[in-house]
Amino acid sequence: YESIKEEATLAKYVSPEVTSSGQVIYGAKNTMTTIYGEATEYMDIKLWVVEQGDCFTEEDIKKSAKVCVVGKTIVEELFGDKDYNCVGKIIRFKSIPFRVVGILKSKGYNNWGMDQDNVMIAPYTTVMKRIAAQTYFSGINVSAVTEEKSDACIEELTAILRKSHKLKEENENDFTIHSQQEMMETM
Repeated sequence: YESIKEEATLAKYVSPEVTSSGQVIYGAKNTMTTIYGEATEYMDIKLWVVEQGDCFTEEDIKKSAKVCVVGKTIVEELFGDKDYNCVGKIIRFKSIPFRVVGILKSKGYNNWGMDQDNVMIAPYTTVMKRIAAQTYFSGINVSAVTEEKSDACIEELTAILRKSHKLKEENENDFTIHSQQEMMETM
């Protein structure tokens, strides 16, 4: 992650990712969701807009703060109203309390029928230490400087990761890079 941040010239935004699925609770209400541990740049990569409140900050990441932004499905399931302002409320994910600092603008369902609003996004350090109890990332999300530069960005990322992983020329990659276009074609 650090090598990509420092060396990649064709990457506009970079966010490590750690995820966990589980129950989110407020009072007597609960629902199943996925928590995404991310950097603040994730919001730009995935084109998320915080409609109420704010996003967590770099300081929150440094401190592994128990803060999150939530999608409209979480708001509706836990608070009973899609337009309810739950900023400042404490919800629990797997018994860990999180203060809601922002509510995401609704995206609805994607092409694969997945509810994009059933989401919690928190600092990656928080999810790594307090939820997943792991010292590694599940993945790294990257956005190229332009769509036209995507293929060149993938080549650059491949070179950076091979160097970082100390792979010799004859060794195969021990990582996988997927472009958005490849993922769409696969589906």
